[in-house]
Amino acid sequence: MADNRLYRRVIFSAEDKTAVNFYDFNSDKILYAKVVNVSKGGICIAISKDEIRDLPKRGDKLVLLKIESPNKLNFPLNADLQITWALTDETLEQIGIGCKFENLTDHNKSQIEDFLLH
Repeated sequence: MADNRLYRRVIFSAEDKTAVNFYDFNSDKILYAKVVNVSKGGICIAISKDEIRDLPKRGDKLVLLKIESPNKLNFPLNADLQITWALTDETLEQIGIGCKFENLTDHNKSQIEDFLLH
């Protein structure tokens, strides 16, 4: 199967402990999630079902506040995200959320590119 992605993804294992803090407009809270993968175009995160009140839906907006990684760069980001898909299967322990970056500043783009290189 061909991969039709615009940008190369960097995939993180659970052992990487790479995580994000993001603002969820539905719950009006700052939440914590594990990073599954990141590209220049977006991010995929996994969040505990206990952490999130309302199931995310395609089109919902989030704000990515910070990326934390023990083996990579840590930086505040404050980037807008739009959910493009959400895997909310009841049998899974976590919810998978795919998001695209929106309205990135040049500084944000540079931060993400640097993060992907390290």
